[in-house]
Amino acid sequence: MWEAFDPEGRANVRAELHRPAGVGRNAKPFDMNVVADLLGISACYERLPLPMTDVQGQIQITPDEFVVANVAAAIAMRSGRLMEW
Repeated sequence: MWEAFDPEGRANVRAELHRPAGVGRNAKPFDMNVVADLLGISACYERLPLPMTDVQGQIQITPDEFVVANVAAAIAMRSGRLMEW
């Protein structure tokens, strides 16, 4: 995912890691919750190469979902065709 967007810039990130009790064969995997508040980053999705700037919003990652909330960005358009088929 990271490589697909090649993000650059600042974000406030909060991460919670919780590992339930257990050792050896009884060890349980970590539960992970991450919230990233995007603070005007830049990015460019590799499959649609339109550079985005001033990307703001929030990304939430849990073991069960990946949520993108209230994200807005400026897209740098170049003259010419958007795509050729």
